[in-house]
Amino acid sequence: MTSQGLDHIVGQLIDNRYRVIARIARGGMATVYRATDTRLGRDVALKVMHPHLAEGTQGADFIARFEREAQAAARLAHPGLVSVYDQGHDGRYAYLTMELVDGVTLRSLLDSGQDIDAATALGITQSIIEALTVAHSVGMVHRDIKPENVLVSTQGSVKLTDFGLARAVTDISSTATGTFFGTVAYIGPELVTHGHADSRTDLYAVGIMTYELLTGRQPFTAQTPVNIAFKHVNDPMPVLVSAKGEAFPAQINNFITSLTAKDPDERPADATEALTLLRSTLANLAGEDPATYHRSALEQRDHLAALVTGTMTADTSSDLHTPASPAEASHTHVLSPTASSPATPPSPALSPPSAPTPEGSTQLISMDVNATRAFSTTPPRSQARATSPRSEKRSRRRSPLKTFVIALIAVVLLSGGAVGGTWWWNDHGPGSYTSVPQVAGMPEQDLDTLFDQHPLTYTVTEEHFDDVPKGDVAYSEPASGERVKKDSAITVFVSLGIKEVTVPADLTGIPEADSQALLTNAGFTNLTTERTFDTRTDKGTVLSVSVEEGSTLPHNVAITLTVSDGPEPITIPEVTGQPLKEAKKTLKDLELTLKENTAHSDTVAKGTIIDQKPASGDSGFRGDTVTVTVSAGPELITVPDVTGKKRDEAERILTDAGFTVETKEYLDGFFGLVRFQDVNAGEQIPKGSTVTITIF
Repeated sequence: MTSQGLDHIVGQLIDNRYRVIARIARGGMATVYRATDTRLGRDVALKVMHPHLAEGTQGADFIARFEREAQAAARLAHPGLVSVYDQGHDGRYAYLTMELVDGVTLRSLLDSGQDIDAATALGITQSIIEALTVAHSVGMVHRDIKPENVLVSTQGSVKLTDFGLARAVTDISSTATGTFFGTVAYIGPELVTHGHADSRTDLYAVGIMTYELLTGRQPFTAQTPVNIAFKHVNDPMPVLVSAKGEAFPAQINNFITSLTAKDPDERPADATEALTLLRSTLANLAGEDPATYHRSALEQRDHLAALVTGTMTADTSSDLHTPASPAEASHTHVLSPTASSPATPPSPALSPPSAPTPEGSTQLISMDVNATRAFSTTPPRSQARATSPRSEKRSRRRSPLKTFVIALIAVVLLSGGAVGGTWWWNDHGPGSYTSVPQVAGMPEQDLDTLFDQHPLTYTVTEEHFDDVPKGDVAYSEPASGERVKKDSAITVFVSLGIKEVTVPADLTGIPEADSQALLTNAGFTNLTTERTFDTRTDKGTVLSVSVEEGSTLPHNVAITLTVSDGPEPITIPEVTGQPLKEAKKTLKDLELTLKENTAHSDTVAKGTIIDQKPASGDSGFRGDTVTVTVSAGPELITVPDVTGKKRDEAERILTDAGFTVETKEYLDGFFGLVRFQDVNAGEQIPKGSTVTITIF
């Protein structure tokens, strides 16, 4: 574990969210800490980029590129990729937070001395390629695949980390100095020759790493990183032989040869093709014991978990994904061509400083252009003799004439080597490339002056841009900093300013979707909707627009459509028992329509609401109709004339009319006729009233 004593970040709260607990590892590009996310209450790996990367004239560009690459990496989701949770910039520190993996790096596993058999090695390779398929499918390239960037957890899972960081550093380095970024032990030849990397460059690094897993050694080693880089360009891959001197099946050798072809066009196009090739290779190991080269996923996890436990037990200082101390070739380097050195092969003078560097560090190494010139694209003579015994037999059979011709050619080559090397360098080698200059933000009228100073031509394409003033350059294709052939044509995109469009007519009174379609088709891009209840229009109808129809405005102006959400939901109020006039006001205040019915009531005063529908407390909407029954008071009946009629007939007439009858007798009702009735005939009294008759 690296000492914490001098690390002032430990204990700090980064960006008001991440409490730094301890340092895990330090490299040339960043330092990794264990931290606690105080907002979500979980431990994370906090990678803090070294402050010098965000300083100087390139600092702002680095921060922008770093954040862009981190955001792209965060969108990658696969069990074989370390998840990126967050990124930010707190004062001097650009950081990102990642999944905290309990385990060790593949470098630690390689250096632990434990036996990594062929099945384990090929299983690790398959896991890495499977993770790369997700990135390659969306056009992302890792650029710095190495054992230090592969984590093996205590559960036996394999995870690839640091996606996008190499790209962020490379873009800044190449823009500023013409350098390129990579780890020389695993660097693709195309990165050395012209600084270009794509998905096939990742596969080259996977092939080199698989070779190391199978054999226990790296295929190319030398005293300096520069010499190792040239070996990747010039030397053939060594024969695949295990640490015990045992040969591997031809199918496995062919797989690695395919991944590590010098010409990227001879490699699989991407991780998907590489995965298909690996599965086919494992399936076609005729005559071999399948278990020697392949395990089930569950067996592989269990086996790796045991190896990780053994590694962590052997190295008690290992804490999570702390890199072991890799060889110099495993450091991440930035290789920089310079044009001032003499034409001599790489020498110890080109070696990095002898002072120790952090584990997995990033270094800037000045690569002598003329020294590069001294290396051909074919193996050196001594190397060719060592790797091809048949060439020695052919040399012994040469005729005197052939010897003379070869000698003559040698003299010509020696005498013209400087000129020929210069021609190759400038016309076909790294010297035939240049970097696209920075043009963004430059006025168009300054382009001629700029390109007069660069071996490139340019054409102008005009487009509308929201954030670039009219007449200024927005960007170029290829982008600024990209390495291209000299005399290439660069397309420069000049801003016409923000695009303006006309607001169409007849946007209101129609459905929201139709109104939005009119605005979108006109070219407006910033549409929002506000909804309001409206009793008079159907739900979804546009009531108003925030801009004037027929006006000309920037396409991204904020336009708000006010759209009807239909009548407002309400609760039906209680009007039963209220006088009609009061009930009308209650319902009107809620925009409810009153429908009136009347009915007689013996118990409810005239003009008072007897009942209502819907009932009070029911759900409804403004604009609904409430039907009320208004009391007309008691029902009145005309009293019939029963005087002179016999008792029985009089009682029947009054009862049938709806009255209650009471009788009185005078002189015991001697004649049996009605002589008097207490309510005069023709009067109207409430139904059910009592009428008293007197019998005599």
